[in-house]
Amino acid sequence: YHHLINYEFPVFATESHVSCGFDYLRLYDGEDTSARLIGTYCGYNIPPPGTSTDHTMTLYFHSDEYYDEIGFLMNWNDTSQGDIPDDPNPPTVPPGLCGQDFVFILKIWHREEDVL
Repeated sequence: YHHLINYEFPVFATESHVSCGFDYLRLYDGEDTSARLIGTYCGYNIPPPGTSTDHTMTLYFHSDEYYDEIGFLMNWNDTSQGDIPDDPNPPTVPPGLCGQDFVFILKIWHREEDVL
């Protein structure tokens, strides 16, 4: 099976700015921030749903030290396996941590029986 990541953002709200200069989320199609940039998102414009081209995505979230919004929620699943059970401890950023950068890497691993 070729494992890809389907993703969608039911919630998205960061500090608005014309050029996304304050708080923003960058999505990368790969293992780190040198991978292909899918897009940079900020404000209340929900990123469009999409699918990665491989089994790994990187999310880079930057927050300046000023205005707080609610942030974002990303739902994702494995295209070859369907829904992934909810993580009992999903990665989160506690409120009030303005002025920092956060990197989350999503990786879908294959099961041994998937290898041909």
